[in-house]
Amino acid sequence: MDWNRLNELQTLVHEGRFEEAKTELTSLADIEKDAPTKAAILLTILQGLSIQKRYSAARSKLGQACAVVSSTDEIYPRLLLAKAVIDIDQKHWKAALKKLNHILETQSTLLKSEDNVEVFQEVQRNRGIALFELGRDADALPLLESVRSTDYQRERTLYSIAAANIKLSNLDVAIAAFQELLALNPSSVYRSYAHYNIGRIHYDRRQLARARMEFEACWACPDRGNLRDKHILQALLYTCQALNLEEDASRYTEMLRKI
Repeated sequence: MDWNRLNELQTLVHEGRFEEAKTELTSLADIEKDAPTKAAILLTILQGLSIQKRYSAARSKLGQACAVVSSTDEIYPRLLLAKAVIDIDQKHWKAALKKLNHILETQSTLLKSEDNVEVFQEVQRNRGIALFELGRDADALPLLESVRSTDYQRERTLYSIAAANIKLSNLDVAIAAFQELLALNPSSVYRSYAHYNIGRIHYDRRQLARARMEFEACWACPDRGNLRDKHILQALLYTCQALNLEEDASRYTEMLRKI
């Protein structure tokens, strides 16, 4: 196996260029004789399928990967994690949490190996996110904090830490986590979430000038994910009204009318 080439193909998959890598990956999987290596190639293929939201095909490919290795192979916990991640991608949080807990219960020895350090971290991070999404914020935070400095998907980790702390009324802790997130120069979506939520905290504390700055920074983000234009403009309108900025308030009122 040319591992450098496999790494190149994996990079293409993670960059969303699965179609460029699919044919070669399939050929490599077909001719590979070493079972764990074959499973690693199939794992890359199923990750590409998951990125394309072809979850049924991804599960089928995962079944092929699990069939060629034993539960004692180093790669096995990665395959179980992939199964849970498919549920996470589909927001099946209860099913994902059950699978993640099962990994900890049945794969404790393999998870202690040097090759699976990041697998253990990813299991813990995803358990934390699943618990957060299920509303179990106090249970989620210790798990999320344990991987706070891990680079992989750190934006999502910090966002979840901040959002969980907001729901637990730990507002200064939440602001600190959002500021740590912003220091990463995150994607536009996470940047907008951070500014909007910091702005809401400042608004509730009647720190209106700070709130306005955060809401304006949120509005300036080109991609704001699930945040609705109406809610951001309303936040700007109410803040400007509270600051007696009549001209700005009128401008945001007009913008709201056009939505």
